[in-house]
Amino acid sequence: MTGRGKPRSFAPGHGITVLCLLALSTGLLAAQPSTPAAEPSPPKRNVLILNSYHQNFPWTNDLVLGVEDVLSALPFEVEVWTEFLDAKRKSGPAHEAWMEETLREKYRTLRLDLIVSSDDDALQFLLKHRDGLFGQVPVVFSGVSSPELIQQLPRDSYTGVVEEFDLQSYLDTALHLFPKVRQIFVVSDASPSNQVHLRALRTIARRRSSLHFQFLDGSLLSFGQILTQLRAMPQDSLVLTTSFTHDSTGLYVPLPDAGAQIARAAGAIPVFSPNSAQLGQGFAGGCANNGRAHGLQAGNLAKRVLAGASPGGVPIVRHGVLQMVLDFVVLERLGVAPDLIPAGVVVLNRPASMTDFYDRNRRLVWIGAAFTLIQFLIIAAMVANVLRRRHAERQLRSSQAHLERAQKLARLGSWEKDPHSGALRWSDEVYRIHGLNREIFEPTFDHLMDLVHPDDRERIRTMAVTADKESRNRAMEYRILRPDGRVRHVRSYGEFTQLRDGRHMVMGTVQDVTEMKEIEEQFRHVQRVESLGTLAGGIAHDFNNLLTVINGYSHMLLGRVGEQDQNHRLLVEIQRAGQRAADLTRQLLAFSRKQVLQPQVLDLNEVVVSMQGLLAPLLGENVELRFQTAKPLKRVRADRTQVAQVLLNLAANARDAMPVGGAFTIRTANEEIREARSSQSMDLQPGSYVALYAMDTGSGMDETTRERIFEPFFTTKEVGKGTGLGLSSVYGIVKQSGGHISVFSKPGQGATFRILLPAVEEPATATGTAAWGPGKQASHHVILLVEDQGQVRELARETLAQLGYRTYAAASGEQALELFSKADPPVELLITDVVMPGMSGPELAERLLQHNPKLGVLYISGYPGDSLEHENGSGSRRILRKPFLPKDLGAIVEEMLAAVAEPDEVE
Repeated sequence: MTGRGKPRSFAPGHGITVLCLLALSTGLLAAQPSTPAAEPSPPKRNVLILNSYHQNFPWTNDLVLGVEDVLSALPFEVEVWTEFLDAKRKSGPAHEAWMEETLREKYRTLRLDLIVSSDDDALQFLLKHRDGLFGQVPVVFSGVSSPELIQQLPRDSYTGVVEEFDLQSYLDTALHLFPKVRQIFVVSDASPSNQVHLRALRTIARRRSSLHFQFLDGSLLSFGQILTQLRAMPQDSLVLTTSFTHDSTGLYVPLPDAGAQIARAAGAIPVFSPNSAQLGQGFAGGCANNGRAHGLQAGNLAKRVLAGASPGGVPIVRHGVLQMVLDFVVLERLGVAPDLIPAGVVVLNRPASMTDFYDRNRRLVWIGAAFTLIQFLIIAAMVANVLRRRHAERQLRSSQAHLERAQKLARLGSWEKDPHSGALRWSDEVYRIHGLNREIFEPTFDHLMDLVHPDDRERIRTMAVTADKESRNRAMEYRILRPDGRVRHVRSYGEFTQLRDGRHMVMGTVQDVTEMKEIEEQFRHVQRVESLGTLAGGIAHDFNNLLTVINGYSHMLLGRVGEQDQNHRLLVEIQRAGQRAADLTRQLLAFSRKQVLQPQVLDLNEVVVSMQGLLAPLLGENVELRFQTAKPLKRVRADRTQVAQVLLNLAANARDAMPVGGAFTIRTANEEIREARSSQSMDLQPGSYVALYAMDTGSGMDETTRERIFEPFFTTKEVGKGTGLGLSSVYGIVKQSGGHISVFSKPGQGATFRILLPAVEEPATATGTAAWGPGKQASHHVILLVEDQGQVRELARETLAQLGYRTYAAASGEQALELFSKADPPVELLITDVVMPGMSGPELAERLLQHNPKLGVLYISGYPGDSLEHENGSGSRRILRKPFLPKDLGAIVEEMLAAVAEPDEVE
C-alpha cells in the first residue's frame, strides 16, 4: 500500500533554454505598460486512486497511467494519491478491517476532491466504507464488470466505466481457428469479474448443444486438481481460462505462474483467455483487455467531475473488449494455417517485414518527425522536455516491474558485492529465496554464512574467500536454512567486473533450484520403478507359459477322475495352487502397469477375506488385522487383481503409519448416495454403492498432507524410502473402476480411507475349479496351431484333439506356412502365439489371409505388452490371454468356427 504525489520538475538538461526564455520574457515585460495583477491560480485538487489489486499488477499499472495522463493535462494542479487493497492476494474480514484502519489514519487530515476506483473489489470497499473514511467524496469507478454491484450504487455520487465482454464472438473466432474442437474446458476462480465470465459462458454452453462444456471451477477444486484434469483432456478439446489466482483451498497462484502452468498442462491443446495480458505464457489468444483505455475513459469522467459536474449527471460509460489478440508463434506450433487467421484481429509475434514495422511504429515515426519540427520553437522545446521526462519515468517503472516479475518467475535473484569493503546488495527476489524481510535484514557475508546449511557452510566460505582473494569467478551449489526451518537448494554464480570509475565489483545471481532437484530425484525413482516393472513383466511371461501347462493338464485330469477317486482331492489342490499362481502373475503385471484389465462381478466380502494370507505378513506381528463385513453385500464390477492391489497399498500405508503397532480394520457396507457431490476432483452421482473402508490407528495426517496424498510422487517418507506412487495408483484404480475415494484423518487420530464402487444387480462371476471333459467328437473343422513353446503347444493340441478337431501343429511361422499349403481340406482357423522367433504371429496371419481372406485368427499371448486391435473383440479375429484353461480354449474356438461358418452375420 503506497501513496505518491505528482512530479512537477523539469529535466536539468534544458536549464540554459529556460534562462534564455526568462531573460526574453523580462525584457518584453519591461517594454510593456503596467497591467493589473494576475488572478490567483485555482486551488490544488487531491485525487485518490484506489486499486483492487497489488502494485505492478499489469492491468492496474496501465489503468493508473491512463488516469494520470488525463489529470496531468488539467489547467490546475492535481496531486494524485495511489493505494492498493491487494485483494487478489489477500482477503477476508481481518484484511479489510486493517485496510480500513490504515486508510483512516493516513487520510485523517487530507481533504479529497475525488476518488477513482479500479475493479470490483475497490468499488465494493468504497460502498461499505467511503462515508466513514472520506465523507461524501464523489467516486469514478473503472474496470467493473458485475451488474449486481453497479445496481447497488447511489448514482448521485457515483459514475464510471463498465467493462463489457463479447465472449460469443471471442469463442467463435477460437472455433474458427480450431474447427475440430468438440469439448470446451473452462478454468475460472471465484473472483467477481471471473464469475461474470462464468455466467456468460454457461449461457453460451446451453445454446451450443454441439459442444460439451466442462467447468473446472476454482471455487470447488484445488489448482493441482485442475491441472490434473487438463493433462487428461482428449485431443478435440479447447481451454478457456480467466485470470486464475485463487483455488478452493485459498491458495494464491500468481497470475503469470497460473497461466504458464495451465499452458504446460494443456500441452498440444489450444488455450485462450479473455485477457490478452496472459499472452506470452503459451496461450493461443485473448481479448484486447486494455487497462490504459479504461484509465483514459475514467480520467475523462474524473475531469468533468473536478470541473464541477455532478456524478449523477455524468452518464456511465460502457467500454467493450471486442478485439481478438492472437499469438502467431503458438498458432504455428499448434498447426494453424496463417490463412485461417481472420482479418481485423491483432497478431503478435508475426514474422517482421518493413511494412509491419511501419504499421506497428507509425505513431512513433510521426511523433519523431513532429518533435524534429517543434525543436525550432523554444516553448515547444520546454513541453518536449517535460514529456520526455515523464516517458522516461514510466519506462523506468515498467522496466523495473518487468525485471522483478522475470526474477520472481524464474526464482532467480541478482546480487552485487564490493570485494574491498564486503558490502552486499540483494534484489528483492534474493530476499524472497532466503525467506527474509529486506526492511529488517541487512545482507552481509557473515549473515549469509549463517543462512547456509551447517554441512555446506565451511565449503562455501572457503570457495567465496578464495575467489575474492584471487579475483576470479565462482559457481557454487549449496543448501540454505530459511527462518521457517525449511531447507532449500540454491545455485549461485558470480563474476568479477570493472565499473566505469575503475572500481572492481563482483556481480552475480542466485537461483532456487529445489524443485529441479526434486524432479531429478523423482525421475530416478521412476527409472528404478520402470526397471522393476520391465523385470516383473518378463517374469510374468515365463510364468504364464508354465501356468498354462500346469493348470491345463490338471483341468484335463479332473475331468477324467471321479470325486470318489483318492487322487481327485490332490488334483483340486494342484489346480487351486495354479490359480493362486495365476493371480500372483497378474499382481506382477499390475506392479509393472502392463496388466490387461479383466473386470468381473465381485463379492467384495469374498475378495477381502481371501486377502488375509497376504495382508497379515505385510502388516507384521505388531499390527492387528480386523474384518467387519456387511451381509448381505451388493456386488460390484471391477478387476479382482486391481482390488487386491488397492488393499495391499492401503495396508502398506497403514503399516508405515503405525511403527509401534496398532490395528488395521477393513469394513464393507452398502450405501445409498441421494444427491450429487464433488470431492477431490471426483464426481459422485446419486445411486447405490458398495463401500470399502480401510482404517488404521496410526499417526494420522495434517490438512496439508491430506490434500496432496493422491498426487504422483508425493511422499512423506525420507529420500530413497518411497516413490510416492502407492496412493496415486490406488486413486487411479478406483477412478478407472468408476468409483470414488476420500480420506478422513487428523494428526494423532489415525486415517480412514473410504472407497465407493457402483453396485450392480448381477451374480458374482464364478471362480470355482470345475472339471473339464471333451465335448463333441469327430468334427470336420481343420485348425492350424502355431506355438514355439513345446509344452504349451502340446497342451493346446491335446485339447483340440479331444474336442474332435483335426489339428496341424507347428513350432514356427515357416513350418506353419508349409503345413497350411499341404492341408486338405483347407485350414479354417489359425491359432498362433503373438511373439515367436523369426516370423511373428500377426505377420504369419497376414500372409495366410492373402491366400484365404475368410480364415479365422485366434492369437494367444503371455506378453503383457502385446496390444492388438482385436482385444476383447468378436468375429473372425480374437485374442486369448495366457494362462488359459482347456475349457476357455474350447469355448472361444467353437465361437470362432461358428463365426467363420456364417460370415454374413458377423461384421
